[in-house]
Amino acid sequence: MAIEISLAESAEEISAARRFWYEVYVVEMERHQSDERTSHEARELSDPFDEIGALFVARDHGRVVGTVLGTQGRDTHFGYYDSLYQLHELPPNKRLNASLTNKLIVAPEKRRSTLALKLASEIYRLGLSDGVTQNYIDCNAHLVGFFKRMGFRRHRGWVIHKDYGLVYSLVLHLEDIDHLRTKRSPLISHYESFRATTTQPNPQQTNGANNSECPPRYPAAI
Repeated sequence: MAIEISLAESAEEISAARRFWYEVYVVEMERHQSDERTSHEARELSDPFDEIGALFVARDHGRVVGTVLGTQGRDTHFGYYDSLYQLHELPPNKRLNASLTNKLIVAPEKRRSTLALKLASEIYRLGLSDGVTQNYIDCNAHLVGFFKRMGFRRHRGWVIHKDYGLVYSLVLHLEDIDHLRTKRSPLISHYESFRATTTQPNPQQTNGANNSECPPRYPAAI
């Protein structure tokens, strides 16, 4: 049976993701977490955006083996991340079209598989359809290469996260197809599929011999 990836839509599904985060961050990695987000009694670790953003959960025979959480600027204030990524410096329209990715986590036995890429692709496809133009993320040193191969660029570089210490800040411009092709990003196929769905015949074409692309539904990233 293939691993199933779906949006968490119920309190029970969100709780399952929180228990997964607790096992990875608190038990496996022994990382200190903000006390207000950690319930040792319930063995759950919450996220400020887990009830606001798009939480994708991967399950293998019903067991959570991966997650990713995407949060868009049009849905909420980014709080702490406004200062960490300096998003408060963005023009209002760019901030509304920005998103964050966090909690991209896979179970130990899946870390040499393509599951992390599949989860990240879910956020990318959702962002394209929702008009997101830039996506921000931070990671530890050993994952910088993974995200750069995907098409992320250096944003602020090394910064200090209040919970995770030294992390590397990156940004992905979702529609910078030239950069994605230069990096041979695995996201290219998702971009091309998205553009294909936004291409339709030119209503002014009278002979029906040629089709022309309509402008993208959303502005290209700058």
